[in-house]
Amino acid sequence: MKRTLIIHGHFYQPPRENPWTGMLERQESAFPANNWNERIFNECYLHNARAVITNPSGENEEINNYEYISFNIGPTLASWIAETHIDTFRKILQADWKNNNAIALPYNHTILPLDKEHIRKIQIAWGIQEFQMRYKRYPEGMWLPECAVNGDVVRDLIKSGIKFIVLTPEQAESVKRMFGKHTYTTQEKPLDIRQPYRIFMEEGYIDVFFSHHELAVDISFRKMLDNPAALADNIEKAFGTKTSENMVLTIVTDGETFGHHHKGAEKGLARLLKYELPARGIEISTYSKYLQENSVKWMVNLRENSSWSCPHGVKRWHDDCGCGADEKSDLKWRAPLRNSLNWLADRVIELFDERCPKYFKVPLWEAVRNYGQVPANYSKLQEFHNNYVNDGYKGSVEVNKIMEIINYTCYMFTSCGWFFGSISRLEPVQNLSYALIVIDTVQEMWGVELMTGFCDILYAYPEAVYIWNAVVKNRRVPLEKMAEDFLAGYRQTGIRRNMWGNWYYEVIREGSEDRVLMENSRTGQTFKF
Repeated sequence: MKRTLIIHGHFYQPPRENPWTGMLERQESAFPANNWNERIFNECYLHNARAVITNPSGENEEINNYEYISFNIGPTLASWIAETHIDTFRKILQADWKNNNAIALPYNHTILPLDKEHIRKIQIAWGIQEFQMRYKRYPEGMWLPECAVNGDVVRDLIKSGIKFIVLTPEQAESVKRMFGKHTYTTQEKPLDIRQPYRIFMEEGYIDVFFSHHELAVDISFRKMLDNPAALADNIEKAFGTKTSENMVLTIVTDGETFGHHHKGAEKGLARLLKYELPARGIEISTYSKYLQENSVKWMVNLRENSSWSCPHGVKRWHDDCGCGADEKSDLKWRAPLRNSLNWLADRVIELFDERCPKYFKVPLWEAVRNYGQVPANYSKLQEFHNNYVNDGYKGSVEVNKIMEIINYTCYMFTSCGWFFGSISRLEPVQNLSYALIVIDTVQEMWGVELMTGFCDILYAYPEAVYIWNAVVKNRRVPLEKMAEDFLAGYRQTGIRRNMWGNWYYEVIREGSEDRVLMENSRTGQTFKF
């Protein structure tokens, strides 16, 4: 009998860039850092790549924690780390190249059971393609945002070739021994989380690992990583009575626990995985390796529309269920926010079905689902045009702009927008900012006015009127203002050509005047001021 432990870290940050500029704005709440990405990087992502501990020989030892855990790095976070801290991102990549221990994530971190069908399929496809671009292999597993799942999600994952997911025990409804006759509800037979399970559908099957709740609480909230020896004892006890069969325990937590939420936890994690658990005969492994070495002997049925952070299913992301409430706000804004964004997404999908098939040499939504590498790396844009765009539109600004409409439509549903207690927070404001740029771009391209219908639904929550008009709309940065800033910068520094966020710019001389040429790096659209 072999005992195996897998710790999974879900590393993720939502998009924080201003959609009009592509620049991270200063966030005062992140002090002393300029923004939350930078602050959490310095507290967590960096230290987990270089965790320094005193080893049993009394010497300092640097450990790359990413080599010892299972992990996912959200696509928006991966892009930011790769752009700003490439040395750390290399350490993350090296960990996966050594152990195949990274798994994918739906691209925009949406709540998949609540997504429109097209958006749900896009999320899975883009998440896979982004993973392939970064890790140079097809992902075997996928982390589901907030562990939110239903039958449609499972079927799409199976059809996409995903082999396993990770959930929490409360999401299991019933189990059955493989080829057995009797199905047990989890009330009749408590879920044995020391083994993986298999879900069968008409499309095939997918395997599931269930996290150990108490051990996850030990790490996430009880700060047991301050005492890795005691935590290792708890883990050993959790395996329970020895049996003739191999056992696996999995612990899932937000990766930011290791250094950001819990200062110094990356050191405890390194000692736990490198020394404490092996000393007790507990093997550290990955999900894919465990499945390669062990057979799955039980089947499971899941609760429909369940998640790990809302006991009401997935209501936290569309209704006033009480989760995430604070003293300063009610949660009655959640439904109008979801409903208005759903209405806008429906209009975008209708417009795409009506106006966009002509651009592509394959079916429209097949082309859209194969765009996933581009938002993560815009050098892939020409490849997308070559593979999917009709000859008359290859390289066109028009195609680039409609793909940005879809990209921003997906970003409108980033789960963080509903997670907390107030519509005035950064997260819902960011989601609404994407809605505004979608509305603006649709108006610009096709002359279709969507603002009125959208606001009619959003304004069912009175405070949303102020948020939309005084906060979201004020994030727009006019092109003329950007050009003025570029020109002022040139006159102070002499730098004539540069890139700022989503924009290339060049200062040129025409007669006796300086002019600014601007090009959007995502769409190729150019302007002169």
